[in-house]
Amino acid sequence: MQAYIPTKSELDSVVSQAVERAMRQLVPELIHKATRKEYFTKQEVKELTGWSDGSLQHLRDTRQIPFVKHGKKILYPYDGMMEFFEKCHIKPIR
Repeated sequence: MQAYIPTKSELDSVVSQAVERAMRQLVPELIHKATRKEYFTKQEVKELTGWSDGSLQHLRDTRQIPFVKHGKKILYPYDGMMEFFEKCHIKPIR
């Protein structure tokens, strides 16, 4: 059995292509994470979801959605809300 040993230029080309593919996939995600807010305000959650104050209060009271409370200020963590949306997502039948 013979082993194939690539030339330096072939190896450079393969590595370059692999790095380029990885960067195309990772860079947009990293930019999104770096520029997004870590927390939503109540108003932002209401605009995003269409929920009323009462619905939002009920979801907090029943601990269905994550939130942070400091005094009267309530914030909703971005990652936690995205997990909630994924958990509640209903996939179509096909």
